[in-house]
Amino acid sequence: MSSEHAQEIDEETTDAAELAAKLEEGLYALEEQVSGSKEQLEKLNATAMNLIRDQPLIAVAGAFGVGYLLGSLASRRWIV
Repeated sequence: MSSEHAQEIDEETTDAAELAAKLEEGLYALEEQVSGSKEQLEKLNATAMNLIRDQPLIAVAGAFGVGYLLGSLASRRWIV
């Protein structure tokens, strides 16, 4: 009986170790994706900041247009 119990414990330990390894791999993959996304967002932010600095009137007009469009849609209950 104790050898069966020991075997069950060994199997559960092996399963737990495999699960931990899979979780670690998943975490590593997630960290890589987050890092890549962060770099893309930083580039996008830099591009947007440069556009705003180079052409502030166009940026303000664009922001006004987007705000007006979203306000119009929200007032008609298309967005909710």
